[in-house]
Amino acid sequence: MDAVDVFSIVASVVSVILSIVAIVLSVLFYRMGEQSSKDIAEKAKSIDIQTNILKTLIDSLLNTSFQIIRDNNQAMQKYMLSTIGDTKSKTTEDKDNKEDSSLPEPLQSVEKSEKLGES
Repeated sequence: MDAVDVFSIVASVVSVILSIVAIVLSVLFYRMGEQSSKDIAEKAKSIDIQTNILKTLIDSLLNTSFQIIRDNNQAMQKYMLSTIGDTKSKTTEDKDNKEDSSLPEPLQSVEKSEKLGES
């Protein structure tokens, strides 16, 4: 056996060893990748559940806040309408009283009867 044959046998053995190492590494990487994929799927499922919970919570908060705003607007409208109605009736009464007080007493009764007749 000369040097070339020995070198060929050593190169072949090293090549076989490297191929075995490559196969082992590829199997390890495959298993780690599969485990990583499962972990990512679980995390994505968890994120989806948390997102749905947040969506439900936000919808609930929006509905509650819109209901509060609607109730406040209705309360303000009722208050404003009652205030405007009270102001108009007081203004009308004040005008009637002012007109009545400026007339002599016999004319006040005539004025009142005319107003009642017009109504």
